[in-house]
Amino acid sequence: MGSDYYSPNEVLVGTHVPRLFEGAVPIMRRADVLSQAYLALGAHGEPRDEHWIRFFKHVSDTLDNGEPVSARDRRILMEAYRQRGPAGLPKTWTRAHAACSTARDVSSRCPMSGPGC
Repeated sequence: MGSDYYSPNEVLVGTHVPRLFEGAVPIMRRADVLSQAYLALGAHGEPRDEHWIRFFKHVSDTLDNGEPVSARDRRILMEAYRQRGPAGLPKTWTRAHAACSTARDVSSRCPMSGPGC
């Protein structure tokens, strides 16, 4: 999180927050009184759709530079699809389709194929 301020509801708190959110969502990797205070003020211990939307926007912005997708970015995106599982892509964000299209280009098939992908 650094020295920037984020509203508690924007922050993921806990020692088990998936690393793929780093750089996309503010994370507090702690299990102490301060982390409990953040949770009491509205932070989340598990990613919610709004965190996933920020993640997919971050990925889309990162991959929008026209360069080939790196192996690291491919792994992160595929891990995100694995973690989303049956929930699929967030329904409230249309740019998520761009991330899915990137996955198709990278892996020759979208791991979340189906409606909206």
